[in-house]
Amino acid sequence: MFELFCQAVQQAAQARGSRVALDASWSLPSGPQQASVCALQIDQARVLLAALHGPVQRDEVLARVDALLESVLALRKGLTAAAAVDLYLLLLAPEGSSTDPAWQALANEIERDDRMARKHVWLPNAEGSNVKEFLAATFLACPWQVERGADTALALLGDDFAMPPGWSEILLQGELEGVELVQALLQLERAA
Repeated sequence: MFELFCQAVQQAAQARGSRVALDASWSLPSGPQQASVCALQIDQARVLLAALHGPVQRDEVLARVDALLESVLALRKGLTAAAAVDLYLLLLAPEGSSTDPAWQALANEIERDDRMARKHVWLPNAEGSNVKEFLAATFLACPWQVERGADTALALLGDDFAMPPGWSEILLQGELEGVELVQALLQLERAA
């Protein structure tokens, strides 16, 4: 699951046009869980991905997060103040934790802790198919990207908004952008 997690983060970053590279500047914690840690640089952001293994034992999980925060602190000491703002800790809880109230509470506690880095905890379902929903709640979200020709944005306007005749057809074509789109709308208005 950790490999899927790392790939999903990298793909989401690349999909938004970001530069992604492994980041060797982190001082990663040693021990048996070192294989479940990956450090990336996504544009200017420094991102540490790590897995939280095992059952939800609050003290053990928080000790693991604190050990990861030691790595954040070590990296932060060498960064400028502006660069230190873009530190992220993306954590992976065990498979199936999305329905576990104890993991949900612990994830909320971890994410509320604002020491040294922004933290996001993915609580995967059994299949790991909820990774897109997780990424949509992080800095990797791209709310401005919508499927071409989708009328969801127009539907949000509701019934109180009357669109001029013919506009929705032009807007939903998905073939026109920028100046061409504006020109098509103006041409429609001039013809009316």
